[in-house]
Amino acid sequence: MTVFSNISQGELIQVVSIILILGYLIFKMVNKD
Repeated sequence: MTVFSNISQGELIQVVSIILILGYLIFKMVNKD
């Protein structure tokens, strides 16, 4: 993919970590007991 060629590995790790954190928070909010 040409999209990832413009992104450095450090930025990619930051984006992935942010997505994981947001996904985790949404998951916890949806699955409240």
